[in-house]
Amino acid sequence: MTRFFSALFVCLLAAPAQERFPKPNPSQAFHELKVLDERGQAVRTPQEDWDRARRILKEDSSWSTWLTARRAETDEWMANRRDRVEWVAGWWHDFVNDKDGAFLTWTP
Repeated sequence: MTRFFSALFVCLLAAPAQERFPKPNPSQAFHELKVLDERGQAVRTPQEDWDRARRILKEDSSWSTWLTARRAETDEWMANRRDRVEWVAGWWHDFVNDKDGAFLTWTP
C-alpha cells in the first residue's frame, strides 16, 4: 500500500503545473448556448412588473393561494431561524473572481 501512495505522490509531483483557472474570459464560456438579450448579453436584467403581479393575484385564485402558502412558510421560517451565519453557503464558483479565478473573501 505504501508503494501505491509513493507512486501516486511521484506522479502528482511530475504532473505539469497547470493554471488553476485557465479560462481567460469565463463569462463568454458556452456563449452560443445562452439566451441573449437585445444587446447580445447573456446576463439579462430582471424586470419587475408589480402592477401586473397585483392584477394576477386578484384575478387568479391559484396564485393567491400560492402566495398565501409562501407567505406562511416564510413567516414560520423567520420566527424559527434555523440557519447558522457562520456557515458560508452557495456554490463554490459563486465565490471565484471571473478575471483571475481567485477565491473571493466572503463577508456577511
